[in-house]
Amino acid sequence: MMAISLLAALGVCAQSSIQVHNTDRVPLPGAVCEVRTLDGQIIAQGIADGRGRFVLANPSPVGVQIVVRHLGYADYMDTIQIQGLIQVVMEESVIGLDELVITAQYSPGSDRNSVYQVRVTDGRTLDNMAAVNLTNALSTMVNIRVSQDNILGGGLSMQGLSGQNVKILIDGVPVIGRMDGQIDLNQLNMNDVERIEIIEGPLSALYGSNALAGTINIITKKGVSGKPRAQGSLYFENNGTHNLGLSGSGKVAKAAIRVSAGRNWFDGWSPGDAFWPSYRPQLADARRHKSWKPKLQQFGRIGVQATIMGWRSDLRFEAFAENILNRGLPRLPYGETAFDDTYQTRRQDLAWILQRQWKDYRIESTLSANHFGRVKTTYLTDLTTLDRQPSINASDHDATEFTQWLARGTVSSVKVSSKWNWQVGYDLVRETALGQRIEKGSAAMGDYSLFASAEWRKPGGLVVKPAIRATYNTVYQAPITPTFHVLYKFGRYSMRAAYARGFRAPALKELYFFFFDINHNITGNSKLKAERSHNLSAQLENRQTLGKGNLLLGVSAYHNAITNLITLAQVEGPLYSYINIGRYATQGIKAEAKLLGKKTTAQLMANRLGVWSEVQGPKHTKYNYANELAFNIQQDFPNIGLSLALFAKYQGKTQSFFIDNQGNTTTQRINPYWLADCTLGKQFGHKMLTLHTGCKNLFDVRNVSALLQGGTHSNTVNSIAVGMGRTWFVKLTIAI
Repeated sequence: MMAISLLAALGVCAQSSIQVHNTDRVPLPGAVCEVRTLDGQIIAQGIADGRGRFVLANPSPVGVQIVVRHLGYADYMDTIQIQGLIQVVMEESVIGLDELVITAQYSPGSDRNSVYQVRVTDGRTLDNMAAVNLTNALSTMVNIRVSQDNILGGGLSMQGLSGQNVKILIDGVPVIGRMDGQIDLNQLNMNDVERIEIIEGPLSALYGSNALAGTINIITKKGVSGKPRAQGSLYFENNGTHNLGLSGSGKVAKAAIRVSAGRNWFDGWSPGDAFWPSYRPQLADARRHKSWKPKLQQFGRIGVQATIMGWRSDLRFEAFAENILNRGLPRLPYGETAFDDTYQTRRQDLAWILQRQWKDYRIESTLSANHFGRVKTTYLTDLTTLDRQPSINASDHDATEFTQWLARGTVSSVKVSSKWNWQVGYDLVRETALGQRIEKGSAAMGDYSLFASAEWRKPGGLVVKPAIRATYNTVYQAPITPTFHVLYKFGRYSMRAAYARGFRAPALKELYFFFFDINHNITGNSKLKAERSHNLSAQLENRQTLGKGNLLLGVSAYHNAITNLITLAQVEGPLYSYINIGRYATQGIKAEAKLLGKKTTAQLMANRLGVWSEVQGPKHTKYNYANELAFNIQQDFPNIGLSLALFAKYQGKTQSFFIDNQGNTTTQRINPYWLADCTLGKQFGHKMLTLHTGCKNLFDVRNVSALLQGGTHSNTVNSIAVGMGRTWFVKLTIAI
C-alpha cells in the first residue's frame, strides 16, 4: 500500500532528475540509479545518460531512498525527497569485488549477479600493464594463450580452442578481418580503452558464429558533457618502439564528443641488435632482414553521444592503417638486390547504437558497417640505388577485402521486482569478400538470426536463464543453438552451472578459397558444415571481507566437445581442400584467489588444460594436459602518488597433434616458459602528469624450443617466437 500511495503521489508532480558526477565535477554516464521506498521496494530504475543524468517522470513529495552505482566508485545511498535536480557526488573507490558489466546482459549490472563467468580488466590495470595493444592486455591471463607471428601478428586460443572460435567485439560490434582464422590482436590498440570484459565458454545463442570458445568485448571511453578535457601520451621502448597518443572530450551543443588518435612506430628487431636502437643509416647487408618486422600503425576514433527525445545515441567511427615491411636478405651471388614484401592493412568501422529505457523495458539497436582490406606486394629492390619494381610473379601479390553490414536489435524486460524477465532480438549480417584468391573474385554470405532468452529469479538467490538462437544462412545449414545457465547465491557463495551449444560458421575463405600455382593447389568447399560444440561448465565462488579488504576465492571446471571440425586436408593427388573431418575436445579446471584492498590488488590464478584430438586415433582417449600459473600485484602509495605493479605467467609444456603436408600425424611439444612485466608509476601535479616506466619480459624469453615428432622426420627441433627478450620502456601521460 505504501508503494501504491507513493506512486499516486508521484503522478501529480512535475519532472525531476538525478545528476551524477564525481568529485572533479565530471558527469558519470552509465551510472545505475535506483529509487526505492523506505521499506526497500524498487519503484524506479535506470541508467544515467551521456550527461550523467537520470530523469524521473515524476518527483516524490515523500521520502524515498536513492541508490547510485558506478564502476570504480563507492555506492551512493541517501534518503531524500526528490524534487527538482538532485546532485549526487560519487567518490572513487577500489574497495569492493563487484564489477559493473554490460556484455551479454539485459542491462548494466554487477558481475556477481550475472549468470555468466565474467572477467574484467579495468583501465587502472591496463595503465599498470603499459598495454599498447590487446596482445599485451591478454598475455599474462590463464586459459588464454597468446601467440605471435611476425607477419600475421598476435593470435590467441581460449580454453584450448583457437582464435577463430573467439568472438572479439568493440563496444558490442564484431571485429572483422581474420587472416588464417585469427584477428590480429596487435591491430587492436588500447589507446582510449576504458575496460575489457571477457566471458569464457559459448555465447553463440547471443552473438552467433565464432562465439564458441568465448567472447572478448573491448569497451572504449565515451565523451562527457562536463568541461573540456585533453590527454596526450608518449611511449618509448628500447626495442625500437615509439608511440604517440592523443585524446580529448567536450560538449558541443547537447552532444558529448570524444576524439582520439595515435601513431605507433616499430623499427624492427633481431637478436644481436644493440640495446638502444640506432637511428643512423644502416648498410644494406644481411642486417636489413629483421626477425620482427618494422611496422607503422596510425589510428583515430571519434564518438558522439547525445540524448534525443529519450533515446541515448552513440555514434562511433574508427579508422586504422598499418604498414609492415619485410626486408629480404641480399640475393646471391653479389648481394646487390633483394626481394622485399610490404603488407598494407586498412580498417574502417562505423557504428550507431541507440538505447532507451521505457518504463520496465530496455530497447537497443545497433547498425554498423565494417571494412577490412589487406594488400601484399613483393618488390625487387636494387640495394645500390634503392629503386624497386614489383615482382613479375603474380603469386607474389595478393589483395583481400572483407565488408560486413550488421543490424542488431533487442527488446528486454528489466523489471527489478519481477521474477521473470526476458529478451528477444534479431541479428542481420551480410559479409562480402573480394580478392584474387577468392573463387570467381568475390563471394558473399548472409546470416539472419532470431534469438530469445528468459531469466527467472527466485527470492533467495536462484537465477535460471535459458536461451535459443535460430539462424538462416544463405550458404550453409545453420544449427539451432540452445543454452541453459543457472546461478545460485547463498550467503557469501555463488554457484554457476551451464550447458551451451556453440558453433563456428565456415569462413568465406574456407568456402571459396582458390589458389593454384607451382607450389599451391588449394580450393575451398562450398558444402562445408558448421563446427558444433557441446560445453559444460561449473563454478563455485566465495566473496568475503578480509581485514580492511575483500577476498574472492573461486574454482571452475569446463569441457568442450567439437564435431565437424574444419580442416585443410589432401583430398586427391596434390589437391588440398577444406573438409569436415574430425572431433576435438578440451577440458580443464581453473582456480583463482583475488585480494582487493584500498591500496593493494593481488591475484593468483592456476589452470590445468587438457586437449584431445581425433587425429591421435579414434581409439585414443588420453588427454594431453598443460599447466598455467599467473600472478599479479598492484600496490598504490596515494600519499606520494606512486604505484608498483607486477604481472607474471608460467606457461607449462604443451603438446598438440596435427596432419602434415604428407598426411602423416605429427606431434608438437613446446617447452615451458615464464613471462613477466613490472611497472613503476608516479603522478605529479594533482594527476596532471603521470610517468610509467618498467621492464617487459623480465625473464628474457625470445624463442621457445618445439620438438616435432612423426611425419617425414623422426625428430625435428624447431623454435617458436615468443618475445624480443627483456626490454625497458617509459610512458609519459599529460592530462589537462
